[in-house]
Amino acid sequence: MHHFLAAGADDYTVSDDDQLYNQNFKLYPLKAAFRYQCSACPQNILLEITLPRLNHEWIRIISDEDRIIDRLRAAKESDPQRYRDLPASQEERWRKTSLATMNQYLKGVLEAEGQPSRRISTRNKTFQVQFGDFGENVFKYIGFTTEDNEQSEKCLVPPALEPPTGGTSLGSLRALFEDARSEIQSCLELQATLKDSFPPLVVPISAREWLETALGLGQANNYLTSMVLENQEAADLHILGATADSDDGLLKYAYNRQVATNPGQKDAYIEALGRLALHREMNLQLFVFEQQESQRKSAPTGDLRTKPYDYFNIDANANVPDSTIIEIYRARKKGAPAHNSDHRIALLNIAKDRRSPEISNEVFGTKMELAEACKLLSVEPEWPLESIAMMAETIKDVDPGLVLMALDTISCSRPDDDPNRASFEHIYEALRAQAHVQSRSDSITADNSDLAVNDASMAEPAGLKNLRNTCYLNSILQYFYSVKAVRNLALGLDQPELVPSGEVVRSRLGNISESELSLAKAYVGHEFSRELSTLFRMLDESRESVVQPRQRLANAALLKPDQERRPDPPSAAMGPSNNDAPPLPPRVGESTEPKVTVDQVLEQSDTASNVSSQTLVNQPEEDTTYVVVSKDADKLDSAAMDVEMTEAPAADPNAAATNANDTKASPSRRTLEDLAEELSKPNVGTEQMDVEEVLGNAMELLQAAIKLSQSGTTEGASDPIEDAFYSTFVDNRKTINSNWELTEKMERWVAAYPAKSGTRDIYEAFTNSFDLELINDDRVSFTTIKRAAPNFHICIQRANNNGRKNDNPIAIPETLYLDRYMHTDDIDSPLFKAKKRSWDIKARLKDIDEATTIQELNSSGSKDEPITMDDVDAFIMVERPEMSEGSWSIVTDQATEDVLARYASADMDMPPPDSEPQPPCEAGGSMGTPEDPDSFCKEFSFEQAAQREQLVAEHEELFSGMKEVAYRLHAVICHAGSGASSGHYWVYIHDFDQNVWRRYNDQVVAVYPTDAVFRELTTKGEPYFLSYVRAKDVADHVSIPPRSR
Repeated sequence: MHHFLAAGADDYTVSDDDQLYNQNFKLYPLKAAFRYQCSACPQNILLEITLPRLNHEWIRIISDEDRIIDRLRAAKESDPQRYRDLPASQEERWRKTSLATMNQYLKGVLEAEGQPSRRISTRNKTFQVQFGDFGENVFKYIGFTTEDNEQSEKCLVPPALEPPTGGTSLGSLRALFEDARSEIQSCLELQATLKDSFPPLVVPISAREWLETALGLGQANNYLTSMVLENQEAADLHILGATADSDDGLLKYAYNRQVATNPGQKDAYIEALGRLALHREMNLQLFVFEQQESQRKSAPTGDLRTKPYDYFNIDANANVPDSTIIEIYRARKKGAPAHNSDHRIALLNIAKDRRSPEISNEVFGTKMELAEACKLLSVEPEWPLESIAMMAETIKDVDPGLVLMALDTISCSRPDDDPNRASFEHIYEALRAQAHVQSRSDSITADNSDLAVNDASMAEPAGLKNLRNTCYLNSILQYFYSVKAVRNLALGLDQPELVPSGEVVRSRLGNISESELSLAKAYVGHEFSRELSTLFRMLDESRESVVQPRQRLANAALLKPDQERRPDPPSAAMGPSNNDAPPLPPRVGESTEPKVTVDQVLEQSDTASNVSSQTLVNQPEEDTTYVVVSKDADKLDSAAMDVEMTEAPAADPNAAATNANDTKASPSRRTLEDLAEELSKPNVGTEQMDVEEVLGNAMELLQAAIKLSQSGTTEGASDPIEDAFYSTFVDNRKTINSNWELTEKMERWVAAYPAKSGTRDIYEAFTNSFDLELINDDRVSFTTIKRAAPNFHICIQRANNNGRKNDNPIAIPETLYLDRYMHTDDIDSPLFKAKKRSWDIKARLKDIDEATTIQELNSSGSKDEPITMDDVDAFIMVERPEMSEGSWSIVTDQATEDVLARYASADMDMPPPDSEPQPPCEAGGSMGTPEDPDSFCKEFSFEQAAQREQLVAEHEELFSGMKEVAYRLHAVICHAGSGASSGHYWVYIHDFDQNVWRRYNDQVVAVYPTDAVFRELTTKGEPYFLSYVRAKDVADHVSIPPRSR
């Protein structure tokens, strides 16, 4: 293993004469050379870069299809008899295969192996059409000569190449032909016109792979990767000189070698390795922690003042003029521009130490380049303005004046009409206000560490410090603190210290059986509630703007005590567990179409019992696997979801014995001592986790703490977590000739689905969770709400079938009305009739949209072809041929009527249509034979569009008067990023007492205008988890408590 450092480089000037007439340059057109030396041994590498053997312009001309067509036309005009019987397929082949022909010519020369190779007649039809005089000159350049054959026709004669050996010598004529052919083959691979007609001529190999093969790395260590990296991850790997496929050991090696060769940048190397370790094994995280502790302990105490002087190799106690320090700074900027942000920060610290206006003016009065600004804020230049501003909010270890200066630089690089400028400006002004800097000179003399917390900062809630990658947990904790049920519980539970002993915990359980509450969950739940109580008291009593949660709290929130432990877990990133995922009412897979259909096409059942973390990454929208969810009453207690599967192969009789002996793979229960050790792990942060999964786990731990605290009390004690967050849903199911089967289930959230494209409102997003659906061929189902919890949670399912996040917005209302989803047993009630009418309209809209899609496909596919009567009949048949006379104006969907007629216990009449009946259909499903089919289809489309508009308007009015069950938006947890394992979380929380919205972004808590909040929530794909609170008693359930004075 070697650690190579750049040791020098040479650049060679190339003239036009060299390219055309210098034989040595033609054989080896050297452009640049780079030398690398291993930092630990004498090993060195010389890397030379050469120009292409064939000029790009030559290849472009040879492959120019228009040129070939012109040459063929000229050939036919000059010798029509010779080209008279030329088939069209041959002309097409000539037009597309000039480079393929040249590739074959060169192949023949290379494979001659000392034998005379075939000459090329310049009068040959193929050569004459595809190459001509220009191509002849290219062949002469690479070594062909000309001579006449027996018929006095000019021919191109290939040169005699060196015989092939184990390796081709650089600068030889054979190397020239091999390189030229390789370049042509690479061009052929890019020609899409050839891919369907010819097999691949070459498998492209990147320069990186060639280099690793030459160094003996490619096959041994598989460094070459196609992994998609986040910008920051790629930057950190670059800092360490490591590749994306490097394992933990190689990352440590890269870090150690970088520190050994450049100890002055050790802090940067530790930071880069620390960020990478967040997605790696715990051992690497502990290694980083040890390095940080070692760095901290080795730092000389009392010498912080001299550190910026040491950065510039200046004696802090020497009487060095300010002008000299500025000159050293400018020289450092010129010599190492990649670290300009570090230079400026060090100079600012010297300015503060010296109270020097001259140095201060150099810091703030000279231009900051865009690259420096981005590095100072740890952002990328292409990031949206709002994301850059949000990142700036979290920076606490850089002078506020420099942060604002960097934001100014980035802002000036963007157009005035940037769509994110308004949000950027709002955050910018908030940062300016927080800086408390009236002038640049003030920023030098101000000692921020000694400033007392003023009344304004005390009036705002405290932020939470990020423990490394715990933004998701901070969002949950801030939300919990605003919910009275959680806050009162955490602050009011009897929480004496609990020894991690089975005997002690078992005695605390009292009359509670271990089947009802395990010792492990009781212990972890107790510890989590104690830690949560500690944090809430810190938020209440702190006089600082930021509070740091304890690592023990983060460990407890993520710990699943009843999960079995395997001694040798795979080295994969931590992920969600299907076994611990919260179940939801069963729904069919997301679609833009209504779920009432008579077509025998089964879709995946997007059950709400799927693991919550799949809402961002792992759960595809569509899958060929069909999952049948059983919610029968007698099975609810034993399983949240039953999956029908094909019969498995017969079990191996030896498998049981084999598994029994394989103790390494056998899971084991963690002891309380193991759990105590997990809780006490050092401050190494956490894996990025999904908000809903962690929130659900936290709720379960709180419920365990409640049970533990209630041991020994009378049965029937209340559960404030269940009362506050769990709604009661009713699964309504019916089979042929049977009564409705009603099954109740308590869940803590309901799913909402964004559209596959564009924006939809929240009620459309609930379609998959509440609308009528046909399951199999003999059952219908829909879900209703019997009791909506005071804190009603909605989880937006943002998974795409490509594993990426669905960023399409959902219009989120400030007030949500749940009336349309409430349960009723009366099928003749206005509520049930409105539900049915809604299903009918959606089914009819489905038909209209299908007809429109068919017409658009037909019109786009054959614009020049007239519409035939078959097209018209097929188009009309989309309206369903079984419709009876007069049914054109009935907007109820016949499929819905058929389904409900088979299952309903009573006839449910539909409201009469408002419009006048249209002309009846003929028996065949067509309205007669129009004289002009094209005009008919256009008129039909116009009528369809008008009918669709009417139906949409009617649907919008169906539930407009139902506003009894009202909920107000309380909190929204947002996520920016491509998946749950990456990105950033923050939360908006509404303070109803002060009627303001605040954004809690880790350490930063800021007030936001209501219109700005809802503009962001309804136009972006960042909202992920919503919490609504019952409108009639908001004050009983949520509040933002003021800090204690």
